[in-house]
Amino acid sequence: MVLGNIYEITVDGSSGYEFNGPVTLTLKFNPDLVPSGSSPAVFYFDTLSGQWVNIGGIISGDKISVNVNHFTKFAVLVIQAVSQPDQAAVVFKDTSGHWAEAAIKRMAELDVIKGYADGTFKPNQSITRAEFTVALVKALKLTGQNPRTFKDSNQHWAREYISIAAENGIVNGYDSEKFGPDNPINREQIAVMVINAAQLDKAVANKKFADNSRISIWARDFVNTAIAGNIISGYDDNTFRPQSQASRAEAVTVISKIIK
Repeated sequence: MVLGNIYEITVDGSSGYEFNGPVTLTLKFNPDLVPSGSSPAVFYFDTLSGQWVNIGGIISGDKISVNVNHFTKFAVLVIQAVSQPDQAAVVFKDTSGHWAEAAIKRMAELDVIKGYADGTFKPNQSITRAEFTVALVKALKLTGQNPRTFKDSNQHWAREYISIAAENGIVNGYDSEKFGPDNPINREQIAVMVINAAQLDKAVANKKFADNSRISIWARDFVNTAIAGNIISGYDDNTFRPQSQASRAEAVTVISKIIK
């Protein structure tokens, strides 16, 4: 089902024009025409296969935006909901008895984060800044209207999620051009992102860690707030280890504590 018009955009008469970098395309649609349980998405027409190809998009009100690298025919189509049989609970080979087993299971079943093709979750493996950003955006079902890209992530697989997170004030990047999407995220960075995402008022934690002085100045208020809200915790040796790489288990546990 087409919501609105089909647009064929050309450059100098060519409908197959390709750009050197991503270009943001914003189309308007009528939200009242979207059936319950369905959602709109931007599609382009692939002339070779003769089919419409879903490229998603960021929805805001009656507009949907998507980054493209070429022009052709575009349209906003409805993705109709298809009723699916009840799925079996997600089970990973390597999470039974793990301290974060319940949070991992819950986040996986909500499609916030996935496991690996071999049936493992690898709970103790580090998680990248991009992976954590994607999980956070998915968990909170965030959307955006004014894409903000970083130079080092505008071609990255997670660019739309990073853009949404930046627009919603969750991430700032290292500077205006660098986000470091494939860098492992550390514990104090997670605290900053999760408190920004949850929009919690700053709070003072009663807990004092032996390595409090190692927490970066820019992260201290966020870490204190996360500790006070029982969103993130320290270790048995009374350390917080702010610059230590966060594990996948720690990441999903933190996210699980800010969503209903």
